[in-house]
Amino acid sequence: MVGPSAFRAPIRETCGANSWFEILAVVRLMAVLTLSEADSLMIPKDHSGFGLWVVPSETGHFSISTNFLGNGGGDDLRFLCSLTNASNLRQVGIPINSLSGVLPDCISNFSTTLRVLDLQRNKMFGSIPPGFGNLINLEFLSTYDNRLSSHIPLEIENLSKLQYLDLSRNNLSGNIPPSLGNLKLLLKLYLDEINLSGVIPSSLAECRNLLVLSLSGNNLRGSLSPELIGLSFSPIYVKLSANQFTGVLPMEIGNWKNIQYFDISQNMMSGKIPATLGDCVTLQILAMRRNSFEGSIPSSLETIQIIELLDLSNNNLSGAVPKFVEGFKFLQFLNLSYNHFV
Repeated sequence: MVGPSAFRAPIRETCGANSWFEILAVVRLMAVLTLSEADSLMIPKDHSGFGLWVVPSETGHFSISTNFLGNGGGDDLRFLCSLTNASNLRQVGIPINSLSGVLPDCISNFSTTLRVLDLQRNKMFGSIPPGFGNLINLEFLSTYDNRLSSHIPLEIENLSKLQYLDLSRNNLSGNIPPSLGNLKLLLKLYLDEINLSGVIPSSLAECRNLLVLSLSGNNLRGSLSPELIGLSFSPIYVKLSANQFTGVLPMEIGNWKNIQYFDISQNMMSGKIPATLGDCVTLQILAMRRNSFEGSIPSSLETIQIIELLDLSNNNLSGAVPKFVEGFKFLQFLNLSYNHFV
């Protein structure tokens, strides 16, 4: 009897293309299966040709990342249904492969012990199954860099323990569901480049533990409300570039005491740069290019002493370039071009 253990198959030296799954037939009790960075690996087929095989029921960690898995036939993902047999499943990782096809509905039958579901960097298409909402103990979910379409399923609001959500670089559309505000434990939210429209729902202010908010490369519009910007959470990373945001940057941004990265570039923001931005003394990256900000660079920015990148180019700023910029010892990139400085 083989006890619970980490299992690494010597793919390059000893295994044929399909040998790795044959080993599973004799391993009855296995906590971890990791088959990563192999030179060649094929999705196993059973005699029915459906790509189903037996996974030991005690498997807790299943990872086949960074291989050449996938034949582009559209049914590469059906093997996932075999994982419904694992009653103690905690992590599933199949990132950085070439797996193609629609996400099977059987994922909704994965054990509720599942904590991590990593599907990033494949060739998946179709919609995100509403059954994802059944995985009520999920803490990490990534579908980054696939070809998924339709909208963000409302059922994600059921994932109350979710801390990391990345749906970026897909073909999704629609609005940001206000119900995402129910994810009270969320730390990192990445929704970049997925054709989102509408406004940022004010309910996101309820995610009071949010450290990373990244919504770049969408068609989001409207103003940035003071409630969202300054009165709820104190992030370290905010990327809102390449959208259609308008209005002024609220003075409440000064409440972001821990912010290190802020990018509002390529929008339609206007008004003056708020003096309270100088209260964000931890800023290292500040990018505000290609907007319509006007007035002078506020003297309060002198307090941002650890700034490494400052890009205020392509705005309507005027006046003199402050002398204190010369004192930024850590500054590596400065772009103030295409303004009206004297």
